[in-house]
Amino acid sequence: MGFAANIYFYLKIGYFAPDADTMPLLHLWSLAVEEQFYIFFPVLLLLVWRWRPNWRVALVSLALILSLAGSIRAQMIHPTGNFFLPHYRAWELLVGCLVALSFGRLRDRVSRHSTLRIAIELAGAALVIVPIFTYDALTPFPGTSAIPPVLGTAILIVTASPTSTVGRILSTRLFVGIGLISYSAYLWHQPLLAFARARLGGSLDTWLALVLICGALAMAYLSWRYIERPFRDRKHFTIHQIFAFGAVGSIGLAALGAILHLTHGLPQRFSPEVRALGATAELSSKRSCHTDANDTRSADKACRYFGKTVDFAVLGDSHGIELGYALAESLRPSGRGLVHLTFSGCGPLPNIMMENPGCSQWTRKTVDWLAANRDIHNVVIAYRHPFYMYGEMHRAPGQPKIFHPVFLRDHSAESARLAYMESFAGVVHQLRSANKKVYLVQPVPELPMHSDNYVYPVGWPFLTKPAPSAIAVADLEERDGAIRSFIAGLAASDLDVIVLDPRDAFCDNGQCFAVSDNTQLYFDDDHMSVNGARRFLETMIANGKLPMSDPSKPERGD
Repeated sequence: MGFAANIYFYLKIGYFAPDADTMPLLHLWSLAVEEQFYIFFPVLLLLVWRWRPNWRVALVSLALILSLAGSIRAQMIHPTGNFFLPHYRAWELLVGCLVALSFGRLRDRVSRHSTLRIAIELAGAALVIVPIFTYDALTPFPGTSAIPPVLGTAILIVTASPTSTVGRILSTRLFVGIGLISYSAYLWHQPLLAFARARLGGSLDTWLALVLICGALAMAYLSWRYIERPFRDRKHFTIHQIFAFGAVGSIGLAALGAILHLTHGLPQRFSPEVRALGATAELSSKRSCHTDANDTRSADKACRYFGKTVDFAVLGDSHGIELGYALAESLRPSGRGLVHLTFSGCGPLPNIMMENPGCSQWTRKTVDWLAANRDIHNVVIAYRHPFYMYGEMHRAPGQPKIFHPVFLRDHSAESARLAYMESFAGVVHQLRSANKKVYLVQPVPELPMHSDNYVYPVGWPFLTKPAPSAIAVADLEERDGAIRSFIAGLAASDLDVIVLDPRDAFCDNGQCFAVSDNTQLYFDDDHMSVNGARRFLETMIANGKLPMSDPSKPERGD
């Protein structure tokens, strides 16, 4: 209602947010960007037209260049903002404005040379079609990758006509029909796909996706026929009725949104037992100690808690946050503490550039700092290794080799993974050379869907039982088997490299659990909750893998 969905999702979507694919209204971001553009651009254009009419094409071109340059720059350093914020997306709309301002002149020029016009038209079609089949979830977008489809669309607007090659195809009843219902189809497709992904754990097979798309088209036709067309007909609805319906609907939606917000989503719809279980997905109170590309915290300024004698460090990405907090709790009775050294989405690659600004430099400086620090004797290393090697679990279930890591793009996927493991080994060897005792945390068993799906009733009606809270160990092996073996190998010949395995705490009889003893072990699909981290550490301590001894006698090998 406030044309601000893009701002909402910009603030909401992040590393720890629910998977964007399961947000049913995610697609409204683009409508918000359009409305923001349509509010401000016409006013600016009218001012230019009033005072400097001959400047309008030049000024639109300048704005287009500035917006595109900003988007290209932001595609690596500020990707979320680049996707959602209007000043980064404005150039795409400004291309259309430039075409509109120059349409007659452009059409006349290309029409003078029929052969050239056909070639340009076909090139425009190729620029639109090829990205459909070549872009994937790893393609940085927008930025340079948005140029081909935007340019191709502009070319088709200028060159296509009812008698041209592409124009005749686009003028057929099929394409015209799709065009008529396209707005309704756009509104319907995301909720259908999102609810299906949320129910099934994030992945849809091809046939189900096709069925849902056909369903979206069918619903689009009905809403176009019985909502869009009647409301556009003055014989059915006057402009005053349109505004009245809009006002009443907006007030109703605003009231509903306020109620849901103030009641925190009406948790009373769930039983007390379900709410109690949901509350066990506890996060660390020290999450502010976590660093990322937007707020890099150097090692010498990192958080230290809870004891006075800090001889432990937790090094890693976000998988070290709750683990570090739980470990600090375990150390607290003896007066020992730890230093928190984690960087969001940052693998152990001090000398390999990741598509995460500041990551490699931070890792290099942090490991150097740890090696030089004589007070810290024990380093716990926790990373989400399978993610860096194979991507999100739901993107390629059972087929991790189709994913290329987000580094060393000029290498093969397999050589990039080997380089990752070698880089990780280099971090371990550097710390061991500095006489640190190193604890390597094996990958946390990843769930196929968000942990809430194992707690709260899902489906329609909203009384369906939660999903079974277990995943087979065998289903994890193809994804994390290689790095698990590699980590075990690092510890095989060194008594001061200890392996800590979450499977010992989270898995039993070939099954790994999301919920155990009325406790959520995760707060999403791959991060341990604080309670999960406590259970993991208790198991490691009970197994003798993580001794809690006096700080004056740090645990050392021979």
